[in-house]
Amino acid sequence: MRMRTVKFLLALAATAIAATPLRVAAQQTVPPSSVDAPSPGTSTFISQCVAKNRAFKTSDRLADSTSFEGFVDVPDGDVAFTISGTSKQNCVVVTFSAYTFATDHPDIPADAMTVVPFLDGVPMDPGEVIFSGDDDQDDDGSWARSQSYTWAVGKVAAGSHVVQMRFRSLNGGEVFMHKRSTVVLFR
Repeated sequence: MRMRTVKFLLALAATAIAATPLRVAAQQTVPPSSVDAPSPGTSTFISQCVAKNRAFKTSDRLADSTSFEGFVDVPDGDVAFTISGTSKQNCVVVTFSAYTFATDHPDIPADAMTVVPFLDGVPMDPGEVIFSGDDDQDDDGSWARSQSYTWAVGKVAAGSHVVQMRFRSLNGGEVFMHKRSTVVLFR
């Protein structure tokens, strides 16, 4: 059953990537030598990114949490991969899915969890996104929800790379992450 789920996720991600051009916002960070970033305030249009390769990691870990307002590594959220050849025009697409929960504290309004993949230490476009926020706002015991998001970057040089998922609490309340999958598609 687990292999069937993984194959389905990979097929779904590959279909979405092949069929849809991606528009991503530029980051105002200094890229490593393997990534050429666009100018701040611009958009990058990535089209025809037909990913021929994939790498992924899944984890059954439960109740990983943080209340830190700076980014921390998602346990089991790293994926190493190698782009063959010599081109500097490769693309990398990361889809991250997890079962998450952001606490609802009376003294902290609407806490939220954000996540972002770092490619070789640099946040990927379009940057951090809110994964959970104020999940139990009516105090009825309904809480963790499954979430997913996709990031992309172009102009990646051939060679060895690592994607590391990171998460944080926006307001200092405890946020939780349960079972997760990180799928990296690359060309």
